[in-house]
Amino acid sequence: MADGDKFLEIVASLLNKLVNRVRRLKLKDDDFWVVNKNMAKQLENIPLKAADVSNLVLQYCPQAYPFEIRARVFKLVIEKTKEENGGNAFADYGPQIEINRGSILDDAIANLYQKNFNMQKNMRITFIDEEGMPEDGIDGGGLLKEFMTKLTAEIFDVNRAYWSETEGDRMLYPNAQIKHIDADWMHSFNFFGQVVGKALYESVLLKCNLAPFFLNIIVGKSN
Repeated sequence: MADGDKFLEIVASLLNKLVNRVRRLKLKDDDFWVVNKNMAKQLENIPLKAADVSNLVLQYCPQAYPFEIRARVFKLVIEKTKEENGGNAFADYGPQIEINRGSILDDAIANLYQKNFNMQKNMRITFIDEEGMPEDGIDGGGLLKEFMTKLTAEIFDVNRAYWSETEGDRMLYPNAQIKHIDADWMHSFNFFGQVVGKALYESVLLKCNLAPFFLNIIVGKSN
């Protein structure tokens, strides 16, 4: 690593620690760090290009851009990745994945995680009914969204013992006792992460509230 890059990482690390501390103590509004507070409004009706933002700033000092701009850049990156992987994942092509409605999570693990399925690729969902028969319907996007919604609901179900809840606001964080309940708990959480990534990739709403301290751990921030 060049000296300039190392210096930049040190400065960025110190700045982000300052930002996190100020945010945690609620000393300033989140937009305090935004360089151009009118940027989101100025680009509201203008197609955003990757060249309109600095990758260096996004990497080391993302708070300098309004949240709306960061969200649009995120979508741009996803769109580019989808093009590189063969287009829209909601299109009617790709391997067919059979999911029994009575065992959605187990079937998802067996058909996706255990087969090392690339979650950026297209998939066609076929639901199997209680009698073991495939349900009618062509997956043009609706079945995939239904599958992702039901799958994430099962993943974040506190009754499955993978998660604990904070007192009062009932936000989720991993259950520290899960290693005594599920011998393959690390693989389970690995798959959960892949599913969350797929949901973000396909713009599927996640109906769960993760505890802030857990989210900080995920992104490498201090609590």
